Amino acid sequence: QMSEGIGTRRNFAVETSNYVSLKLPWGDFIRYGVDVTYSRVQNKTFSNNRFDYLQTAMAPDNRNQYDSEPRHGYVYQIRANYDFRLGISNWGITMAYQYRQEYKAETALRHRLDRLTGWQAGVRSLGDLPSTRDSMLLAFDLNNSYRRREWQKQHEIGPALVYTKDEKGDYSYFSFGFPFSYKTDRMHYQRNLMDTCIVRKSRLFQPIVAWWLSTRDSKYFHHIILQRTIAIPDLVQMINLKDDVNPLAVQLGNPNLQNTINNNFSMHFEIKQPQRQQNLFFDISGTLTEHAIANGFVYNAQTGGYTFRPENVEGNYSLQGGWGFGRAIGKSKYWSWETSMRYNYVRNVDLTAVAGSAESTKSKVNNHVLNEKLKLQYQRDKLRINLQGTFTWRNANSIRRNFNTINACDYTYGTTVNY
Repeated sequence: QMSEGIGTRRNFAVETSNYVSLKLPWGDFIRYGVDVTYSRVQNKTFSNNRFDYLQTAMAPDNRNQYDSEPRHGYVYQIRANYDFRLGISNWGITMAYQYRQEYKAETALRHRLDRLTGWQAGVRSLGDLPSTRDSMLLAFDLNNSYRRREWQKQHEIGPALVYTKDEKGDYSYFSFGFPFSYKTDRMHYQRNLMDTCIVRKSRLFQPIVAWWLSTRDSKYFHHIILQRTIAIPDLVQMINLKDDVNPLAVQLGNPNLQNTINNNFSMHFEIKQPQRQQNLFFDISGTLTEHAIANGFVYNAQTGGYTFRPENVEGNYSLQGGWGFGRAIGKSKYWSWETSMRYNYVRNVDLTAVAGSAESTKSKVNNHVLNEKLKLQYQRDKLRINLQGTFTWRNANSIRRNFNTINACDYTYGTTVNY
């Protein structure tokens, strides 16, 4: 495939936010906010594309294409919450409500100018257009042009139990929130002979638990967060459509896609001793993903093209962790050193090609990254000298047939002087 193209893009956007917080005489809080955004985009592209089918006797496919893609939309959001204390204790309850509405209008007007006599790719200058409306109608690519209008309305109620304590700068915080959302998506989609309206209603529960602790002298800082988030597939992905603007990468829809769920956790513990200029930290985090979306495909050996279709896969998760320590040396504290180590593990489940197969198969790859840093520093007045080095080990392995295991190491070292 060979391509050349030019294009223009015009953007216009405006947004405003307003937020009000009011403390009541008895200690409760009322908060209210409004956010509004409007945007408009106009894309115009001209391209010459040549597709060669080297494995068959098919003639090269030369395309002179012009696309106009205007779109606009708005988002407005209203949120309010009431925080009230439970007696004289440090416990309280937050009642929050949020309404969000979004509208998106998108039109893709695609034209195959090469269908007109004398307008084959390479004959005319890139960026030229026919002067008559009839010619533009003859070049109109009906199969791949579309019009999309989408409305989203979401109500969210988010009660939370909250504990806060602030004693002369020593701060502790705990919250357990269980927001519930009711979301309605409605889309009107027109493409060739397809003229469909889709309505999807979703009920989402995304709880979160958080704990924070910090001291006024920053000697201690700890936090733990547990959270569940849900991502809803784009409605266009769930339509039975066929997009072959690029004949070597045809895209299909899948009406059976499920929501993607991410279960996240993170912990961070840090201790500082300013008098010794000493710092110690440890953190760990991870994510377990359910119903991740991957692109499955079928390969056409005659044309060399692929037909892609989104599908849900299971088994994706990740784990990251690290620790670090540093402190000054000696009574003068001109010298100091620090070290840190981080480990990152990702289990990636995807759909990929296997030699000899025309369809994608599930691929499970284990990715490991280990990184170690060491630094020695001398600082006196304006003089600063750093000696530092890093070492990184990377490994990727899989039981998949014909997978090439990656096992590599990198290291760097150097010095810097500032005065």
